[in-house]
Amino acid sequence: MDNGVSGSATSSKILTHLAPLPPQLTLTSITTPAHVASLKRLNSLLLPVAYPDSFYRELLADNTVGKEARSVSRLAWWEGVVVGGVRGRVEDVENGERGEAEGTGTERRRVKVYIMTLGVLAPFRGLGVGGRLVNWLMGGGDGGRGGEKEGGQGWIVEEVYAHVWEKNEEALEWYAKRGFLVGEEVLEGYYRKLKPGGAKVVKWRLSR
Repeated sequence: MDNGVSGSATSSKILTHLAPLPPQLTLTSITTPAHVASLKRLNSLLLPVAYPDSFYRELLADNTVGKEARSVSRLAWWEGVVVGGVRGRVEDVENGERGEAEGTGTERRRVKVYIMTLGVLAPFRGLGVGGRLVNWLMGGGDGGRGGEKEGGQGWIVEEVYAHVWEKNEEALEWYAKRGFLVGEEVLEGYYRKLKPGGAKVVKWRLSR
């Protein structure tokens, strides 16, 4: 499906120049109701869209959807306080092909990851929190090179993409600086509670 992204199909390699995280900051998996509640509070503070309870309950589901959601979702903590987080969704690539994991001779499932929510509290921006979360997704999250932690054979992420409000120039620039292609087309009416309500697609693809 064409998401209106311009430019070459190959956009960037995984970022390798990220500065070390401050010692006060840790990134953890989302595995408990308390973790989910923290993500919900974070999103309510940062995002103009309210997500239903099912969006959060899915993270704790004991099925394939839940396991995959946990594999591409994380919280960022500063001295025990949640200051950022990402909630992703795993999707198969259109052609369903499989690829060989580098140096292993083992075939892996090829997927793309949709960033459903990504946010960092304002006082903690500029510390590399968001970049670390996105870079982790590019590498496959918990389902990447080492295989899915909760079972399964792991995958290779071919693409990471997200929708961004058309007037959020700061976010569009942030993604562009991290190797994402910014779509020229505006998806009108994507955000029903915002004026204007259009969204642009930002997309990163694995270099080959």
